[in-house]
Order: sequence, then C-alpha cells, then structure tokens
Amino acid sequence: MPSPHHPSAPKFNGQAESLTRFLKEIRLLGTVRSLTDKQIIEWTLTYIDPNDAELWESQTKASGNDWDAFKKSIIKLYPGADGDRKYSINDLQILVKENAHIPGINPDQFGKFYRNFLRISTFLKTKSRLSDFEAAAMFMSGLHANFQLKVRIRLRLKNPDHHPDDPWTFNEVSNAALFIVSPSSANEPTSSTTVETSNKPT
Repeated sequence: MPSPHHPSAPKFNGQAESLTRFLKEIRLLGTVRSLTDKQIIEWTLTYIDPNDAELWESQTKASGNDWDAFKKSIIKLYPGADGDRKYSINDLQILVKENAHIPGINPDQFGKFYRNFLRISTFLKTKSRLSDFEAAAMFMSGLHANFQLKVRIRLRLKNPDHHPDDPWTFNEVSNAALFIVSPSSANEPTSSTTVETSNKPT
C-alpha cells in the first residue's frame, strides 16, 4: 500500500459524497495486494485526517476483521454517503430546463447534455423514481424546439407505424437525437422531401 504521504495514496476530504469512492479505492488496492480485511481496515485509518481517525477508531468494527461491517459502520457516520439520494428528479428538471434554451445542434453541447442526463436518469431508474417513458419525455423536453422537431421527424421516418398515442422509449428518442447530430444525417431526407419524392410522377 502507498505511504499516507505519497501522491498516489487514497485521499478523503471529509465530505460524505467522496466517502464511498475513497473506501472503494482502498478496498481495491488492498485486494490487489492480497491483504486481509483487518489489514485493509488498518491501512484505511492511516489515510484519513487525525480527527476523522479518532472517530473511526472508536467504532467497534474498526478493531475487527470484517471489511463490509467496518464500511457500513463508517458510512452510517456520514448521512447521504450511501448515495441513495445522490440525485433527484429536481436535478434532472434543472438539467433539462438549462439545455432546452440552447439553440442550434452542437455535437459537443449535445454530448455533454446526453451524458449528464444518462448519469442522473440511470440512477433514478435504479431507485424506481423514474420510468423509461418519463425519461424519454424529459429528454425530449431538454432539446431546443428546432432540435425536437428534427428528432420527431426522424422517429416518424424510422417508425412509421408507431401509434401517436403510444409514448416513445428513451432509447428510441436518444438514438434519434444521436442520429441527428451525427455527420451522416446531413444527407438524410426530411419528411417534406420524402413526401415530395413520393408524389413525383413515374
């Protein structure tokens, strides 16, 4: 294990949101070095602030040889560290509202929105706080009006038999949006050109 003062040593800033990552990193390092649970616990206590160390060492599990029990007792000291409430629907609504006002179709900007949306929505889905159809609707709402129109056209071209009353899935909407921002979509016919072509005499 690296020395506590070595640049590569695991670090904990005392904040709940960084605790699980810190513990996960130490566990991984210990496992790679074939350390026992007791040894990993002992090393963990050397990587934290003296004040934190005093508190952690006072936990009965700190002197044991069960890493999972030790980790659980430490996480309990930091409300919110278990990550169960890491993201909320409100976080997703804020992201959607901010992105919806950005005009144009910029691949980099869209990519950033897509990744952030995916990160938050996936978490909410795993916690059963967001359905796939709700995610699809919110994702669409996060696109600028002109972008939305192009996505809807793409969806119709791709799925002409889709009933208007049936919602789209998140994968269908996001894949349509990804297609729109791809370079190849520049040569894709729009609904209007498709109609014009179909009406030409043979």
